[in-house]
Amino acid sequence: MNPVIVGIIAGIVRTIFGWAKSNEPFNLTKFIRTIIISTITGGILGSFIPDPYIVFASTFTGTVMIEEFLVSFLKRAKGE
Repeated sequence: MNPVIVGIIAGIVRTIFGWAKSNEPFNLTKFIRTIIISTITGGILGSFIPDPYIVFASTFTGTVMIEEFLVSFLKRAKGE
């Protein structure tokens, strides 16, 4: 299977798992933001890494770091 597609699917799955494990009520804005970040990250990883298994695993771990960075950056930009 194409690693880019695998990365995008991994991003979607990661977002769903992330929401399922949280104790927060469903927040559509947060869910959409996370799914966009996860799928873009997965697609980018898939374009550089030829092994679909590594892409899938990297999307699960790498997206968390990228999302945390973006959230903290946005909070600082807003002055929170």
